[in-house]
Amino acid sequence: MPPYVSLITVLVVAALTLLLIWAARREKPTADPVAGTLLFQHSGTFRGISIALTIMMVLFLMFLIFRVPIKTRQDVLALLGLFGFCLIPPVPLLWESFRYALIVSPKGLDCRSPWRGRRFLHWKDVEQISYSPINSWFIIRARDGWKFHVGIFVPGLGRFLQTCERHLKPSALAKAKLGYAQVGRTFPESTR
Repeated sequence: MPPYVSLITVLVVAALTLLLIWAARREKPTADPVAGTLLFQHSGTFRGISIALTIMMVLFLMFLIFRVPIKTRQDVLALLGLFGFCLIPPVPLLWESFRYALIVSPKGLDCRSPWRGRRFLHWKDVEQISYSPINSWFIIRARDGWKFHVGIFVPGLGRFLQTCERHLKPSALAKAKLGYAQVGRTFPESTR
C-alpha cells in the first residue's frame, strides 16, 4: 500500500473526529420544561456520519461483488470475510447513534444503552461520576457497581455536569475533573 494512503486515512479520521467534537459542542440536549428533563443523545452529525460510513462500506462491497471475478470457493469465503470485516466498524456505530439516550430529570437518570438495555437511577443511587481520558467518556457509577458511559461526542455535556452538580455531593464529582476541561466547563470550586 502506498504511504499516502495511510496519511489520507489519518487525515480523514482526524477530520471526522474534529467534526464530531464541533457538533457535540454546538448542539444542545433537548429540554422539556414541563417535565424538567434534558434528553442527551447523539447529534444529527454523528448519526449522519454513521449512516454515510455504513452506506459507503455497502457500496464498496457491492462494487467488489460486481468487479472481482469469483471463481472458487476460497473466493467466496474471502468475499464473505471481507463483508464481515468491512461491516464490523460502521454497523455498531450506526446502532449506537440511534439507540443511545440519557434522560436527566429531577428524580434521576434514565440510562438507555443499545448494548446494556435501559435502567433508571435515582440520584441517591448514583455513587460517582468519573471521566476516562483513554475512552473519552464520563462514567456514571451506581452504588451497586452498575455503570453507564456518556461519550464525549454526546452534545451538551456541560449541561449534564451542571445538573449533576445540583444533585450530587461534590465528592461524587471529584474523579470527573479531567472531563470538565474536555467539555469546556470549569470544575466547581467546592469540589477541588
